[in-house]
Amino acid sequence: MLFRSHPVRKQFYYTGFLPFQPDLNYRNPEVKAAMFNMVRFWLDKGVDGFRLDIISAIYEDPLLRDNPFSYKIAPSDNSLTLFFQHLKNNFLQEESFGFATELRKVLDEYPNKFMVGETHGDESLIHQFCNYKQENGLHTVFLFKALSTPFTATAYRKMVEKFEKYFPEPLIPTYVFGNHDRTRMMARLKGNIAKAKLLALFQFTARGIPFVYYGEEIGMTRVRIPLRQAQDPIGVRMRYIPQFMVDLSIETLNRDECRTPMQWDNSANAGFCAKEIKPWLPISENYTYCNVQTAQNDEDSLLNFYKKIIHFRNITAAIKLGKLKIAEKYCSKEVLAFYRILEEKAFLILLNMSEKKIPLPEIKGKNCLSTYPVIAEDNTLKAWEGRIVEME
Repeated sequence: MLFRSHPVRKQFYYTGFLPFQPDLNYRNPEVKAAMFNMVRFWLDKGVDGFRLDIISAIYEDPLLRDNPFSYKIAPSDNSLTLFFQHLKNNFLQEESFGFATELRKVLDEYPNKFMVGETHGDESLIHQFCNYKQENGLHTVFLFKALSTPFTATAYRKMVEKFEKYFPEPLIPTYVFGNHDRTRMMARLKGNIAKAKLLALFQFTARGIPFVYYGEEIGMTRVRIPLRQAQDPIGVRMRYIPQFMVDLSIETLNRDECRTPMQWDNSANAGFCAKEIKPWLPISENYTYCNVQTAQNDEDSLLNFYKKIIHFRNITAAIKLGKLKIAEKYCSKEVLAFYRILEEKAFLILLNMSEKKIPLPEIKGKNCLSTYPVIAEDNTLKAWEGRIVEME
């Protein structure tokens, strides 16, 4: 664990992240009460809720013991490590789950408020942030496993089944395919727009809350920025790592690469700021064609597909509120299929997660929407096609 000296107080303080961020001791009831009053301050001003940054690190080992050594430098969905430490003593302490239930009681003093927590760890553990000892906690947490799940029907089925197991109703899972800490979604999809549409259809039809990181809706890509030019504190701390080693990974050690300015149009600085202003981070060279204005004028663009699927979700109660059931009849190594069911209404979601044309068993229903402009009538799915069918 890291400790910093405070020259004025002539004391040391613990910092879990950056040196100018002293950590708060939530075992002190006065600290906890002050924080809950701060929450009420913002709720009184009318905020709708809170995104709780790295809620899993809110408590530390009470004796502040050092973390065990790890050979890994960066965290992953399967390993809670950072800078060669296994974060055993400053992440996911038992008290963190109880804290979430206490915080929920504060939010419940106000109607219709919402909390989502950022955490890492296996779903079998972190679901306790939402329900701990049969008490309500956070409304949901980010489930980052979606970021690294292989883009195959088999892997996605396993992910859905695991999320459903640990976040059953009334809990609700989340589907997150990009954020400010991880490489952009399009880097994982290797720039394939058909895959990006398929992913959007899945994200907005599975039972869960879809979180879209800015720029995903137009297919913004990772901007390569050498580690030695990083302004991100983590990137600065890792500048000693040779660039060729950084480039070997699909993930980024320089988070600046996924935080570049939003690309609004093809004018100077992509319309993000005036042309005489130098933005904090560089703009992707593809902004001249990958931008909101261009996408709006292309009927078949990724952006316009996002608009279609969001509209369909908004007007279809079964997609928003229905139960999810795997459609075994239509599942295969290439195809993931599931139903969304609400009362007498059922919709079949078909996802061909392969580059092959796939024949389907007979379907009795009405085609509602496809990731392709024209839906085939020969009972097949095109390569990377997603489709929604209203069952008879």
